[in-house]
Amino acid sequence: MGVARSRARVCDGSLGALACLASAWEPQSMKGGQAMSPRHREAAGVLASWVVGHLLGWAMLCALVAGLPVVKSVSSVNVVPLIIGVPFGLAQWLVLRRFTGLSPLWVLALPIGWLLCSAMLAAIPQSSWQIVDDESPVTLTVIYMVMGAVVALPQWVLLRRRFARAGTWLLGSSAGLGLGFGLVLATGLIQQSELGAYTVVVLVYGLATGSILSWLLPHEARRPIDPTGSSGSLRKAAG
Repeated sequence: MGVARSRARVCDGSLGALACLASAWEPQSMKGGQAMSPRHREAAGVLASWVVGHLLGWAMLCALVAGLPVVKSVSSVNVVPLIIGVPFGLAQWLVLRRFTGLSPLWVLALPIGWLLCSAMLAAIPQSSWQIVDDESPVTLTVIYMVMGAVVALPQWVLLRRRFARAGTWLLGSSAGLGLGFGLVLATGLIQQSELGAYTVVVLVYGLATGSILSWLLPHEARRPIDPTGSSGSLRKAAG
């Protein structure tokens, strides 16, 4: 009954189909047929919602590129981060607002992070790239790990107001982006299917950052919610 009520409450929320898809992924039992504890069930629900949200964000981006072919030809370092970041930022925030009252500014955090990353890469002298083997999968994986940490900086600024251990978010983003690209580079998938390769990157990134998020939520700090944040019920730490 408790699970049924929980599912009904989620499906009645503003996320609708996203929440229902995520709840379908949520494991209902553990090894030996024993029911999952509420804490593990919540963590599984957070992770599933986050991964589904990223896949929907990726689908929105693909639909945008397919519907507006001119988007593919955009090369401006100021526009590309918006094209990439806004769909994912919106999908992430729609998931986050179910679990914590983060500000809608989160939608812009990812594009800003990509702008910072672009500025960082542009600031590196061309002569420095000749020192390293920038075609080696190991080198590229390390570069993407650094990029993942930089991209997550604006998100960390927002998270640290709510979570005492928000610094782990930088590690999750770094590992997700680095390992995602490292996997498709090492397997050669990037050369076989560009769409499949980027889908794997999105999935790995979603799993890595979603795992961090599901770990962070029980450690939410008791701080006032930003007045520009979600209007939903406030989440309070137990005890």
